[in-house]
Order: sequence, then C-alpha cells, then structure tokens
Amino acid sequence: MVTLTASAWIRGPLVTFVALAVQLSLFTDMRPFDAIADVMLLLVLASGIVAGPRDGALCGFFIGVVYDLMLRTPFGLSALSYAMVGYAAGYLQALVSSAPWGIGMLGMGAASAVAVAGSAAVGSEVGLKDAVSLPLVTVLSVVGC
Repeated sequence: MVTLTASAWIRGPLVTFVALAVQLSLFTDMRPFDAIADVMLLLVLASGIVAGPRDGALCGFFIGVVYDLMLRTPFGLSALSYAMVGYAAGYLQALVSSAPWGIGMLGMGAASAVAVAGSAAVGSEVGLKDAVSLPLVTVLSVVGC
C-alpha cells in the first residue's frame, strides 16, 4: 500500500480538477450511444488500485464531493458511491496487480459498470426519478468500455 506524501496532497487535487475540467467540457459533448463516459469514476478506480482501500475510499469521497458540486443530483450521491468504489478497487488491488494486463483491463471495465449500476441503485433509493431505467444498459456498456 502506498502512503500519501506531501507531493500526493498537491498532485491529487490538481489531477482531480484537470479530470473534472475534461469531464465537464469534452466528455459532456461526446456522447457515444447517447451516454456520457465517466472520467471521474475512472480516476477513483485508479486511485483505489494505486493507494489501497483506505486511501482509495478517501480519494473517492473527495473526488465525489468535487463532482457533486457540478451535478444536479442530490448532494453526496457521487461522494458516497465513489467512496465505496474507491474502497472496492483498493480491496481488489491484489487480484488486478497479479493478473495479466488483459484481465486487469476487463476487471476495471466490469468494475466501472458495476459502480454505475450501484450509483443508479443508490440514486433510486434517495428519490432520483428514472435512475434505474432501460437506457441504463447503454450507459453501463459505454462506461464499461
């Protein structure tokens, strides 16, 4: 497990804000099959894989809070789901690091799809209308790829 150093505390917010800018500017307009790719989720998965479960959950929470400030969903929904995703990615770190590169990529794609499905399930529980619907299948496949 990697411990967070002083340079990581500086680098982390910078990478988060650059990824947020790319997410909100470039990937909002690029909609393959009318679904938006989630760069912030990819950042959370990568931080969980690199930093381990505890720091992955911490990074996921703060990335989710920053992303929640820009969304029209209930505040805290992305923070909660990204914290769970960061922890799960850190927990699965040993499996992905010892696997061949193809299996690791497939695992990360599956984890992305499961994270979007979990976020939709949590969103439907907190009162988000149409969080779980037929277009969710398209979103799951686009985010998974």
